[in-house]
Amino acid sequence: MSSTDATPENHGRALSAANLLTALRLLLTIPIVVLMYTRGPAAAWAAFGLLVAAMLTDVFDGQLARRCPVSSPLGNYLDPAADKVLLMSSFICLAHAGAVPVWMVLVLVGREFIVNGIRSAGAVRGVVIGANWMGKTKTFLQTLAVSAALFGRALAAAEKPDWWWVDRFLAAAWWLTLAATVSAALFCVVFIWWNRRLFRPQAS
Repeated sequence: MSSTDATPENHGRALSAANLLTALRLLLTIPIVVLMYTRGPAAAWAAFGLLVAAMLTDVFDGQLARRCPVSSPLGNYLDPAADKVLLMSSFICLAHAGAVPVWMVLVLVGREFIVNGIRSAGAVRGVVIGANWMGKTKTFLQTLAVSAALFGRALAAAEKPDWWWVDRFLAAAWWLTLAATVSAALFCVVFIWWNRRLFRPQAS
């Protein structure tokens, strides 16, 4: 970034743009879920396309945020929340459709409740628990799983659902969801261990 760009005003604009992209990702969850319950190849391809667009906003808002030496409290909360709402909503729809096992989705959703509960407990004590490589790895695997599932469903909804690659993508979605589930469970155990001090009573 040049010296002319490194001004508080430009930093504020970058953070505002990043927050708007994050909010857009959150809002895109609604049409994606609606399209996943809509029959026909057009709806299936539209759901996949909107998912890709939503994930691209995650890339771009991260790049904008990293350009600023200061962080946005709203962005720090909204960015992971948007990812969770989008991905968990998609997984619930896929489980309802039988594309992924329900028990895997229950583990994924349960992990989010546990981790967010620990973060809230830390916030009450004035302890900020930020994101780490485990959360990013988990989100990456979940994104791949949902993308493979929606792409496979779009192929299956086409005129030739017997194409050999339909089963390949749907199988890939199953295995990627399993990988995301196992990693989420293991990372959750590690997360609890790292923050075990929060389970101890506070000294009065």
